[in-house]
Amino acid sequence: MRKLLFPLLLLCFIAAGVYAQPRVEKSAPIEEPAIGSYDKVLLMKSGKTCYAHYSGDGAIDLNIYGTDRKLVSHTAIKSQRWDGDDFKSTTILGTYDINGELVIFLQQTDKKHPVLYRLRINTDDGKLLKEDILATTKKGNSFFAKDNVQTQMKVAKDTRSGCYAVVFYDNLDEDADDAIKVMHFDEKHTLLSTARISSPDKKIRHIVIQDIAVEGNKGVYLATYYVGSSEEESKIYISKLSAGETAVTTKPLDFTEDFRGSNLQMAYNYTTGQVQLLIVAYTKTKRNREYYVSYFCNVNPATLDVAGVKEVSNEKVTAFARNSLGEEGDGNYMGVPQCFVLNGRNEPVIIKQVLVMIYHTTSKGATYRAGTAFGSIGISEMGIDGTEKQSYLVKHTSATRMDLGAMYIKDINTGKWDNAYISRKMGTNIQFHSFRYVIGKKNNYIVHLAHKKEIDNPDNDKMHKKDFAESKNNAAYCTMRNGNISNEFLFGKPVGKKDRTTCFMDAADQNDEGLFATIIIEQKGKKTEHKIAWVSFE
Repeated sequence: MRKLLFPLLLLCFIAAGVYAQPRVEKSAPIEEPAIGSYDKVLLMKSGKTCYAHYSGDGAIDLNIYGTDRKLVSHTAIKSQRWDGDDFKSTTILGTYDINGELVIFLQQTDKKHPVLYRLRINTDDGKLLKEDILATTKKGNSFFAKDNVQTQMKVAKDTRSGCYAVVFYDNLDEDADDAIKVMHFDEKHTLLSTARISSPDKKIRHIVIQDIAVEGNKGVYLATYYVGSSEEESKIYISKLSAGETAVTTKPLDFTEDFRGSNLQMAYNYTTGQVQLLIVAYTKTKRNREYYVSYFCNVNPATLDVAGVKEVSNEKVTAFARNSLGEEGDGNYMGVPQCFVLNGRNEPVIIKQVLVMIYHTTSKGATYRAGTAFGSIGISEMGIDGTEKQSYLVKHTSATRMDLGAMYIKDINTGKWDNAYISRKMGTNIQFHSFRYVIGKKNNYIVHLAHKKEIDNPDNDKMHKKDFAESKNNAAYCTMRNGNISNEFLFGKPVGKKDRTTCFMDAADQNDEGLFATIIIEQKGKKTEHKIAWVSFE
C-alpha cells in the first residue's frame, strides 16, 4: 500500500495530453554558466528580455534580446565603485524592471561593512547609466544583525509600479534602539521618505528583518521578528512608513507571541486593500513537542490591526490526493508553505512542499545535516475572503546538498542571489530542484524537473535512486484546471536515451501574460548547448 506522507513519492498524474502544448521559442546558444554563478533572465515590459550573468570575473555580462528573441546587444558591466573580482562577498538583493531600465541592487562588503549599490542599465544598448551607493552599515558589533552579515540589507519592489523600498541595519551598536532604517523610493528613484525603527521594548535582544511590502508611492510595510529574553517576549511586529513621513508606526501581531522562530512572506493586495502575510512558525505543544504551524493573515494598513487570521490547512490537498490521484493510506499531506502568489484576480494561492532533512552519521558516531529531500508539491487556491476553493497535489522527488527550510522559494522571482549562502550551505544545485508556479491566460501551471520514466509511466513504483540524479532530469509542466491535472514534457519528449532538456529554476522569470523564460540545457547525445527559452502558456 502506498503511503501519502512518504516524501520521496513518484510522479503520478491524470488526464495527460488534454491541453495544448505551450509555444516555445529559443535563442542562439550561449556560454555555459559557471556553477554557483549569478544568472537571471528578466522579462521587460517593453517586450525585451535581459539575461545577466556574474561569476566574479570582473564584470556582469549582459545579453539583451528583442521581441523577435534575437540578440540586440552584449555588454560587460564594469564599475569603479564595487569590485567586479570580489565574488566571495557579493550578494544580489534584487533584479528588476524599473521605469524601463534594468536595475540591479548589488551588495558587497568593504572592510566587513556591507555596502549597497544601485546599478541602472539602459536596455536599448546595455550600457550602465548610473550607479549609486544607497546604504552603508555603520561600524558596530552586529548585535542586532547577528545572523549573517550578508542579510543585513533587503530590497523589495511594488508588484504594480516601479516604487521600491530599501531596509537595512543602519546602527549595529549594542545599545542602539533605532537599528533599522527604511527608505522609500518612487520609480524615478526619488527618495519619498526615510525613517528609523525603534525597538518597542528594552527587553528585545535581537531583531530579524523578515519581509517588505510596498504600496506604490503611498507607503512601505515591514515585518520584523523581535527576539526577547523569553519566548513570551518574542513576537512578530508590523511597521508602516507613509510617504513623506519621518516616523514609523509599529504594532505587534499578538497571536505570534509563543513562536520560537518564524519565517514569512508579505504582500500588499490591491483588490482587498490589505496587507497579507503567510507565516510559518516553529512552536511547541504543552508537552514541549516542537512542530511547524502556519497562518495566513490580513492586516488593516490604516491601523495595522489584524483583520483576520486563519491557520493554513492541508485537508483539501490530502482529499485531492485520495480522490483524484487514488492515493491510499490514512496519512495526511504534510507539506509546509513555501510561498504565496496573487493570481489574476488577486486571490492568494499558497504553494506548499514536503521537505525532509537529510542526516549523515560519521564513522565516529557524529550526526550532521547533509541536505534536503524534496517531496510532493501542494497548491491551495484561496478566495478573496481567505477560504480555500481548490487544491492540487503534484508529486515530486529530488534532493539537494543544501540545508533548506520553510519559505525557501519566497524570493525566487526577484533575482536575489547570495554566493555566501550557497558556499555556506555546501551545495550549488538548487537551480535544478526548485519549481515555479506559473499563471497562464486560461490555466495555472507548475514547472518543475522530472525523470523521463516518471512522465512516461506514472504508475511505475520501481524507480531507483540513480533515476533521480540531475543528469536524468527533464523539464516538465503540470496543467491545473477545474480540479484536473496533467503532466507533460515542457520541451518535447526526448528521442535518444541520452537526450534531455532541463532548465534553471532560480534564473527564470514570468509575466502576467503567461510568458515564462529561463536558461535551458539541451543535451542530444554527446552534444550539449545552453540557450534562453521563452514558453508561452495558455
